Amino acid sequence: MRTTSALLLGLLVWIGAVHAATPQHIGSWVLNCSGPSNCRLRAEKRFVDKDGITVELDVLSDGTALVPVLALRGLPTQAVMMASTMGTVEAWIQLDGGVRRALACAPNLDGYFCTPRVDAARALAAGLPMARAMTAR
Repeated sequence: MRTTSALLLGLLVWIGAVHAATPQHIGSWVLNCSGPSNCRLRAEKRFVDKDGITVELDVLSDGTALVPVLALRGLPTQAVMMASTMGTVEAWIQLDGGVRRALACAPNLDGYFCTPRVDAARALAAGLPMARAMTAR
């Protein structure tokens, strides 16, 4: 898995260096790069896309693996701040009807992200390349 992740990450960086501003479609994924090391891979089909607010499945590198995360973008700053002060937001990802993996949600400069932690991140990173279906909440 590490070799596959390293190769995919290397490909993402190379594609980002070659095609800095042009979104690239890779199967059902979209790769957007704004520089040689600033790339974002997201599923082409968004969960929500209404009035400038999107909920997407992104894939981020944690240094050793590619991990799926839920990304909420386009939320007003006030809504993000309220959500972060009101307590925890419950979210999870489930691959192929398997175990639900909990996500920790927090604001970020680019939006509001729900990411898996340690064991969940490892399990989701291992299962994502072969997954045929994903459920998120």
